[in-house]
Amino acid sequence: MRILEAPVVSPLSSEAEAAIDAIIAKKLKELEEENANKVEEAHEYKKNEQVSEAAVASVKYETKDIGEEAQAAFIKRAYDAVVSYNAKEAKAVADEAVAAGADLLSLIQKGYTEGINAVGAKYEAKEVFLPQMMASAKAMDVGMEVLSPYIGSSSDSEGLGKIVMCTIEGDIHSIGKDIAAILMKVAGFEVINLGKDVLVTDIVQAVIDNDAVAVGTSALMTSKMINQKTLEDALRSAGIREGLVTNVGGAPVTQGWADEIGADIYAETATEAANKMASAMVD
Repeated sequence: MRILEAPVVSPLSSEAEAAIDAIIAKKLKELEEENANKVEEAHEYKKNEQVSEAAVASVKYETKDIGEEAQAAFIKRAYDAVVSYNAKEAKAVADEAVAAGADLLSLIQKGYTEGINAVGAKYEAKEVFLPQMMASAKAMDVGMEVLSPYIGSSSDSEGLGKIVMCTIEGDIHSIGKDIAAILMKVAGFEVINLGKDVLVTDIVQAVIDNDAVAVGTSALMTSKMINQKTLEDALRSAGIREGLVTNVGGAPVTQGWADEIGADIYAETATEAANKMASAMVD
């Protein structure tokens, strides 16, 4: 089990995160139009379209000792690419880091993620505006596309089983959840990422279909938090709650809320979520 130390916290408002999600949604739509012959219903559950992180990481990756100076240079370039809205450079950094054997998790946390958080803080302070926010998100996205298949592929962690992750029904925010999904993979989980605005019934079905050992849901909107409780109730009704570890997170979520609805774990950051869930599997 790999312990993750650096916290990953997003300071973005709902509006800012929604803008970033729009970039990702557009890219997914383009891929769907290229590869699908029909448009699926908005909430239709398809097992073969779940994002299985284990399947994506088909290429083994070996982290090498490239030296602190070289690693720091990659991190700075990634950060600068995101804060300067340079998607071409963001991809180039990722490609070169993979070729060099750099520490990709550190690159994501200290480079790309800190970059998007810095732009988000400027957006909140009205120092930059929506076009810049979206351009920054695109830069981060293209870098992550390169790195994601390799994250966790060299992990020496014992397999912890499958975890189903999503943003809860009615909520369209996904950045924090997607970062958490990457870190869950690093910790040793096989991640089934269902995306955002996922029906409670679809989450339950995904747990059954994948024989999952854990479920993680995120809610950024206070009005949609209730669906985390609905999920807990639905898992019990389906007779699969016992033995399943559930995690809840998101800006308005608290330990008190987790206790109230019967969730096993509450985490304030993506790093904390990965560490707590991994620990729960080995206890």
